[in-house]
Amino acid sequence: MINPRKQIAISLFLMLGIVLLIWASQLFLDTKSVTGCNINSGQCNVVSHDVQYRFTLGPMPAKSLNNMTLTAETNVSGVNRVWVDLQGADMYMGVNQFELNEVSSVWQGDTQLAVCTTGTMTWLAKVIFETDSGQEIVELRFDAR
Repeated sequence: MINPRKQIAISLFLMLGIVLLIWASQLFLDTKSVTGCNINSGQCNVVSHDVQYRFTLGPMPAKSLNNMTLTAETNVSGVNRVWVDLQGADMYMGVNQFELNEVSSVWQGDTQLAVCTTGTMTWLAKVIFETDSGQEIVELRFDAR
């Protein structure tokens, strides 16, 4: 049997290790997360310091198994890839990632939402803008039936 003090010390050491790993991953991967917006209206704008983002999602209201198109515009320079990690906000809905293609300085991609048996589902779309210097991530929330 492990001494309770030793067990507490080991637990604190492990928690410190996890905190350091999270900090180091943010530092070395150069990922910046931007506070997002609720896109239930079909569009939203996000401004973070001097960086601007504009998103549209449709058709709205969002419905399961319907094709949906997401467009993204930004003044971030050197964007070479944009992709989306789409997850259920409160429930695991599997892996759903899709690419956005650039057309006339607007990034656009299509997806389809999985069926949720609980009625209304809140979705979290993490839009990842990859540049030569790192990543910018904007989180969008919306509801679907």
